[in-house]
Amino acid sequence: MRFAQTPLDARRPFNAADIPSFLGDPRWEAICDLIPEGVTVVDAGGLVTYMNTSAESLNELRKAEWIGRSFEDFIEESCLRCDALRSAWRGAQRLPDTAVRAGERMVSISARPLRDSQGLPCGYLFFQRKLSSPATAQNAPLRESGERPLFAASALWDEAYRIGLRAIDMNSRVLLLGESGVGKTELARQLHTNSTRRHGHFIHVSCAGIPESLFESEMFGYDRGSFTGALSKGKAGLIEAADGGTLFLDEIGEMPLALQAKLLVVLESGRVHRLGSTQPKTVDIRVIAATNRDLEQLVAEGKFRSDLYYRLSVITLSLPPLREQKMLIGPLLDYFVAAAGVRRGKPFALAAECRPLLEAHGFPGNVRELQNLVEYLAVVCDEVAQIRHLPRHVGLMRATARNDVAAQTEASALAAQPRPSHATNPEGASLKSLVREFENGLIADAITRYGSKRKAAEMLQTDIATIVRKSKLANPV
Repeated sequence: MRFAQTPLDARRPFNAADIPSFLGDPRWEAICDLIPEGVTVVDAGGLVTYMNTSAESLNELRKAEWIGRSFEDFIEESCLRCDALRSAWRGAQRLPDTAVRAGERMVSISARPLRDSQGLPCGYLFFQRKLSSPATAQNAPLRESGERPLFAASALWDEAYRIGLRAIDMNSRVLLLGESGVGKTELARQLHTNSTRRHGHFIHVSCAGIPESLFESEMFGYDRGSFTGALSKGKAGLIEAADGGTLFLDEIGEMPLALQAKLLVVLESGRVHRLGSTQPKTVDIRVIAATNRDLEQLVAEGKFRSDLYYRLSVITLSLPPLREQKMLIGPLLDYFVAAAGVRRGKPFALAAECRPLLEAHGFPGNVRELQNLVEYLAVVCDEVAQIRHLPRHVGLMRATARNDVAAQTEASALAAQPRPSHATNPEGASLKSLVREFENGLIADAITRYGSKRKAAEMLQTDIATIVRKSKLANPV
């Protein structure tokens, strides 16, 4: 369905559905062609209905040839290919500013859905602007609200970001839970950057990285003469450094039990005592804590104070691992590849053949593993990373590059094939023994066909322990 380009009526409110008519007026079209940013409008049917002159230049596509054509094809043919844009358009979602490399240029793209007076989607508005420097490009992935593609491409992440930002602005403490590498630090940093405390310091404290013997002095500071080796002027602690800003207590589950009581006092009173001082200092801080451990279990084991746990977990946000949010892999790849290209100072791209392998990879190290993988490729490759450049633990998946669906189909067909055995004449054999024999044959064939017990387990959709145990029962030593 195309936009209805009806004449504008000054007596009724202007809404998004009127934009094509607005831009269709030659007077406004002439003005829009003077805008340095690229503007492209897509209708509800997914067809391009408008491009200004800057959009023609940035995309290296002629407006006369693309009006009325598919936006999907537009993305594919443009020199600014971006999976994040395609995903956002398909889901009628906003796309935050995202840096994309086009040859020697870096371009920021963003987009938002258009909705009519009833709130129904009626099109899409796509913006582009040329970034003038690598520094600008590094800041490009932040839109007005500061969200990165990570937060925009996933409903769970987007909700966590919005709730967290509201909590920080209300001075509610936030506890971030999730596996190592899921992006807890990045989320905490973005919550600070876009909160009312953005002009204060963001103090990142790794509770696992400070030796226990130094923890108290580093966190709370000390006055002169407090201990042998103390600075003559004393020293402010990390809590004081966060005054007026945000204190991020990363890996809070590793904080020494003896010091948890002192932190509790700070949270309850808003005052911090330096070592050797009798005068407390009042601090105004927002607190975000994060851990990949089960704090409730630590409380049950007596390794974490229950009162501190309840003070920190006013708002608890659980961040899912990347293997459960695979829709993020495409946008993250685009973002990290563009960022790596900026750091290299020359073009860098990822071959299309690599994407299925990366999207199928489990990424046990989550977002951090993906980021490190892209950085590795940017170092070892010239301009385009090919499958042969992938690390071995990812490259092993080339054997199943046919894609998971094909492999699962093959495994199902394998299970359906008849097995030559005495089970074809089941007289005197129990059902249990027949099932066991069939199962043993299936497992043996899968191991032979796929080359390892682990791969056989994946294809038969079971765990490796089951395959090992059953194959030993079938072939006892």
